Amino acid sequence: MTFAFPPGANHVFKEDTRAPAEVAASPGNGYNAPDTHLDPESLATILDWLQAIVDPAQVTNT
Repeated sequence: MTFAFPPGANHVFKEDTRAPAEVAASPGNGYNAPDTHLDPESLATILDWLQAIVDPAQVTNT
């Protein structure tokens, strides 16, 4: 089991560099806004996990 808590990601692993106070004050969180994307560290974690499922001998452990 792997736990990942990238510091620049929100709870759905999208990059969110706003301060917690800014997030709390937002009327919506923009999860599906056109400019949202996965947090880079989250993406690396997900890709490593997928690679481990496909070929466990190739895990990079980033």
